[in-house]
Amino acid sequence: MFTGRFAERKRVGFLVQACQAIPDVELVLVGYFDDRFDAGSALEKPLPANVHIFGPTYDVRPYLQASDVYVSASLAEGIAERDA
Repeated sequence: MFTGRFAERKRVGFLVQACQAIPDVELVLVGYFDDRFDAGSALEKPLPANVHIFGPTYDVRPYLQASDVYVSASLAEGIAERDA
C-alpha cells in the first residue's frame, strides 16, 4: 500500500513496476495525481491488473489496517529541516 501524491519524485511508477514482477502482490494506491512539482505523473496507463487506485481520502486508516505492508519509494519528502 502507498498513500500520497502520484508524482514522479514519489516513485510510484517504480512501485508499479516492482508489482508487475511479483504477480501475487496486490498494490493499493491511495492518493491523487499531482504534477505541480514534477514534470509529469508517475503512472503510465494501462495499469497492471494487480494495481488498484483509490482516490484521495482524509482517513487512510482503513487502508492501512487492511494492508500487510506500507511502502514508500520517495526520493524526497516535504519535511523541513530544523535549524539547531
